[in-house]
Amino acid sequence: MNDQRDSSEYQADLIGYHLGLMDENERCGFEDRRGGRAQLSADCSRLERLLEPLKLDRVDSPDGDWINRLIRNIDDACNAGATTLPFPKNALAVPPGQAVTSSGSSLFSIRELTGLAAAIVMFAGILVPGFYTARQTAQRVACANNLRMIGGGAESYAQMFDNTLPFAGPIPADARWAAASESAQPVRNSRHLYRLVLGQLVPPEAFVCAGVESDRPMNVPSFEDYDDFLDPRNNSYATNFTTQPFAHGDFLPAMPMAACMTPLVDQNRRLLPADSIRLNSMNHGRTAGQNVLRANVSVQFFNTPNCGLFNDDIYRVQGVNEYTGKERPRAIEDAFLVP
Repeated sequence: MNDQRDSSEYQADLIGYHLGLMDENERCGFEDRRGGRAQLSADCSRLERLLEPLKLDRVDSPDGDWINRLIRNIDDACNAGATTLPFPKNALAVPPGQAVTSSGSSLFSIRELTGLAAAIVMFAGILVPGFYTARQTAQRVACANNLRMIGGGAESYAQMFDNTLPFAGPIPADARWAAASESAQPVRNSRHLYRLVLGQLVPPEAFVCAGVESDRPMNVPSFEDYDDFLDPRNNSYATNFTTQPFAHGDFLPAMPMAACMTPLVDQNRRLLPADSIRLNSMNHGRTAGQNVLRANVSVQFFNTPNCGLFNDDIYRVQGVNEYTGKERPRAIEDAFLVP
């Protein structure tokens, strides 16, 4: 529980809970996940004690003309050729029409500046991690919506083509699905997904994960002039390796069909050295894990790649440690998601 309370995600949620920014469903869910209302009340008390020093400072309300007077003071200082602008304690109480000069001004003391710096650091420590957590959460939600659109497009494609999932043709037995060098040209698995773009079933923007800054939607005058995404970075998702046409009913409902990009490749979809490969997809950076689309068009975020059938690693073939790009799934139940 201590690790949870110290995490930036928990701190951001606690602030929202304490300030009453959550609706009833969010509050109940947060209480259930974090040990009940009693535990959260104790943590809210800790937060209240942390913010207690801020209540000791009292600032008199300025009159309604203080903004105009402050602007006039800045103009006067600039016209006088001043290189610094004094900031007296009683700047907001200067009578209208009277300019502030540097002589006799009462500047902030070291103690006051130290207190101000401490307050800034404290708020940065509380709010900045919360901002990044909220941003990453929003990116994960947008990514999940992309995968749902792709899954829905695949279902529509199957209805149009005799229950067959998107298939762009067989891959040669010795062809690579990814290469280790820029000179080699692999046969990318993404060409099957591209048929959803050709059929206008899924827009090209849906193939770009919001968490990947280097990726961008395919933008060409005519999509019919291509049989695959123009640039590998036009598609942020890895899909189950396809060697033959499959019917929609060939897969169990929980079978992974697509997910965030495999960690076996870099941003240009070239194979990484074995010592550089991470466990999870890097689509969401510091948020370790990936969104996974299943055959029943459900999408869920997992913190581990072992989320396939029978705890199968969705990005790897069992027994293989170093990848050449020629690996193939060993059975229809073996999910092997590649670019």
